[in-house]
Amino acid sequence: MHSDFEINIRRYGATLHVTPVGELDVDCGQAPNDVRMALHHGVSVVACDMRRLTLLDLTGLHYLLGLARDAHSRGFFAYNWQHQNE
Repeated sequence: MHSDFEINIRRYGATLHVTPVGELDVDCGQAPNDVRMALHHGVSVVACDMRRLTLLDLTGLHYLLGLARDAHSRGFFAYNWQHQNE
């Protein structure tokens, strides 16, 4: 199944700004791997802006927890959480 999910990644100095767009679910494809690849290039902090996320299922939650675990020594925070209707 195809998903319209994407992740926008911007870099400002040692801070990686990540903005998931759409539905972070089982059908999100390979987009989350781009964030993990970017972690290996001198990143000190990962800031995850959640304002454009329209749905987060259990698979998406596991992805975010894994990203936070991978970025633990660097620092990770997520902000702008939106209410989801299901």
